[in-house]
Amino acid sequence: MNALAPALLFVALSVPAAAAPAVLEARAKGVVIASGTAAQLSARVATSRVVIENPFLDGRTKAYEAFPAATLLDAFYGKGWREMEGSEVTFKASDGYEAHVAAAKLAAGGAWLAFRDADKAPKWEPVGKNGVNPGPFFLVWDAGKTPEKGYAWPWQVVALDTARFEDI
Repeated sequence: MNALAPALLFVALSVPAAAAPAVLEARAKGVVIASGTAAQLSARVATSRVVIENPFLDGRTKAYEAFPAATLLDAFYGKGWREMEGSEVTFKASDGYEAHVAAAKLAAGGAWLAFRDADKAPKWEPVGKNGVNPGPFFLVWDAGKTPEKGYAWPWQVVALDTARFEDI
């Protein structure tokens, strides 16, 4: 056996593997019905570069690559999610946090699910008082739609779930 083999094996095991692309799950009442990476979803839903006033960056403008949230939800659920009275979409974060957003707000437009920080790619600029990485997906809104006005801005989103308000 080659004397270098154990050392090479140690080096090979010490090199971190490339992180797998983040996957966004679409769920209906908790059951996964579809999923995809940003690249896979981009094949189904057109993306845009959006410039947003981010309230978690003291209102500074920030550029993101994003999916129009309503169009992405159409791709996952069909247009029926827009018409269910009292329905909402839950944005589930990797740390367990859940943000519930009325379907009517999302259907009205102005919501974007960002998948890349266009200013800092491939990294994300940290947000919030704790300087959190908002990826892999981050719900952002057009100007004026702030948390103070009842618009949720969940970050580290890993799943979406739909339900009627009375079902949860």
